Amino acid sequence: MNQQLTGAAGVFHVASELSMAGWVALPSIRNVKGADIFVADPDGKRFVFLQVKTSKSKVTFWPIGEGARKWKGRNCYYAFVRRVGDRFEVFLEKAAVVAREVDTADRMTRERGCKQWALAWPLTGGYATKGAAERTRRQWKAFMKGPK
Repeated sequence: MNQQLTGAAGVFHVASELSMAGWVALPSIRNVKGADIFVADPDGKRFVFLQVKTSKSKVTFWPIGEGARKWKGRNCYYAFVRRVGDRFEVFLEKAAVVAREVDTADRMTRERGCKQWALAWPLTGGYATKGAAERTRRQWKAFMKGPK
């Protein structure tokens, strides 16, 4: 499966799960800057913009672009999706947290004099926040309880 199909599968999986939980989830047109999914409660009182990053394997980090440094509005989130066996696993994190962690990792890399790599968000290891996997898994499950 190529990267575009993997990405589309992740977006539609997340949108489907959100819809089943009672959210209005509208995927954007592919390759549009910004959100991959616009999410709102049925009354339109609460809304969220989701950027979805998908991997076809059980990775512990996801590459993200330089745009992560700027995309951090109050209602902006990342859904990090990975395939585990025959199902997807989703982790949810605020975009502002991702931006802060990416900046921290980039600074630490420069301070150590190491080679610059593409920006990535880690679930475990490296500069990942302790307990990030369980915390972001819980955040996704809490969001999946649906609009209140």
